[in-house]
Amino acid sequence: MVKTLVERSRQRHRMIVHGLCTLLVILGTIIAMMIYSNHWHQQQYFISHIQGPLVELQGILEYQQTSSWNEPQLVSNQLYVLIASLDYGLQKNSYPSKLLSRSEYDQFQRLEAYLRALPNHKTYSSAQWDELSIRRAEQLNDALKEAGLMMNTTISSAWSSFIDQIMILTKELDNAASLR
Repeated sequence: MVKTLVERSRQRHRMIVHGLCTLLVILGTIIAMMIYSNHWHQQQYFISHIQGPLVELQGILEYQQTSSWNEPQLVSNQLYVLIASLDYGLQKNSYPSKLLSRSEYDQFQRLEAYLRALPNHKTYSSAQWDELSIRRAEQLNDALKEAGLMMNTTISSAWSSFIDQIMILTKELDNAASLR
């Protein structure tokens, strides 16, 4: 009788341990899925709010080049959108910025600095465009094309592909800046 009580106790103990292990595996899986989901949503911020508007900017720049820069304010409007999105995405305490590695963060900062150097709208004033600004915008258009961020092409929504495009873009912009 004592032996059966000990066996029952061991059996209950095994069931409890097995149940706890199963519960830990389930909880671990849920946590892993939540982390992956957060990571995916952080990537989507940059793809939706940076990659898409960069492609639109390239289309606007192309239009301006073919129309002799008749409406440069269209470029300024798109720059305003991009700079605001980059500004939010790069804030240290923002949700999207937690995703970025140090080198990715630096690349996006360099891109933002280049965009800020172009005429964009400030509070209560419109951007003023001159020949140098137009030349820089045309260099940006060439760099966007080189990076594959252009209208009428298929744009990959894969994070690694987008980061590669940003690396190419900032490299091209650095090269253009060194030629001045």
